[in-house]
Amino acid sequence: MSAWRPAELAGLHVEFGLYDSEAFRWVRTPAAVFRCVCGFRRTAEGVRDVALFTASVPDRHRASCRHHTARGAA
Repeated sequence: MSAWRPAELAGLHVEFGLYDSEAFRWVRTPAAVFRCVCGFRRTAEGVRDVALFTASVPDRHRASCRHHTARGAA
């Protein structure tokens, strides 16, 4: 993973990365971390993975988080 270290807070934290358009390469790849107050945690790294991850966080969290599954909440 990149050198980026997000705060240990609940929520979605995204590092957008740094692309060098002259060298046509990523200097720092994009990364994302999602944390729930219940302890649910997921990560992603890379352009495609971060894009898919950020779009799916609400559904995956709702399906996997013990807070939602224990109560049957939506």
